Amino acid sequence: MNIEDQIVSLELAKKLKEIGVKQESLFYWHKYRYKSWYSNTLRDCYLVVRSADEIEKSHEGVVRKIASAFTVAELGEILTNIHGRWSSGTLNEPDTDDRYICEWYDRYGVEYWTCGKTEAEARAKAIIWLKEKDGR
Repeated sequence: MNIEDQIVSLELAKKLKEIGVKQESLFYWHKYRYKSWYSNTLRDCYLVVRSADEIEKSHEGVVRKIASAFTVAELGEILTNIHGRWSSGTLNEPDTDDRYICEWYDRYGVEYWTCGKTEAEARAKAIIWLKEKDGR
């Protein structure tokens, strides 16, 4: 399984940071700016690494940490710390690209659910909804 299937996307990572999720993770999204050797122009790419040192050891260029690239497990911890009543799993819907679902429960049953192409995506969307709803 690729690391991209186990971490939150760059777009959702930026949103999680924007809404105030503490930026502590095993992996981080970095923006790497380098000069192309064939066209002599500056190029940007985004990398997921454990630390900026890993990039700087093997490349020349400017590296800037963008946001935490939370793993599925880290997102589960965040959900549990907000409130322990949630679940996630696979979705068997043939007409959609989404393969995973994350559900949030209140005392009456499912209050909110969201889907994603990866389990990390579904969990991140649930965290964003909860933070925006209650500021938890």
